[in-house]
Amino acid sequence: MRRQEDEKREREIDRGNYMQRRRKIIRVFVSSTFEDFKLERDALQLRAFKNLRTYCQKQGWQFQAVDLRWGIT
Repeated sequence: MRRQEDEKREREIDRGNYMQRRRKIIRVFVSSTFEDFKLERDALQLRAFKNLRTYCQKQGWQFQAVDLRWGIT
């Protein structure tokens, strides 16, 4: 009986460690032409993404905004 309890406890610890290592990431991709939606994209960066980042952090998640215009140089 004692052995079964120890094995069960070890499985629970292993599962807990796995969940701590596995972090949830929320990614939002924004794409349009260079000139289209410039004001909207800027508003997303200045307001919405900031609020989403704060919310995600409170939930234990990571927030990543990916604006595809950054990837083109």
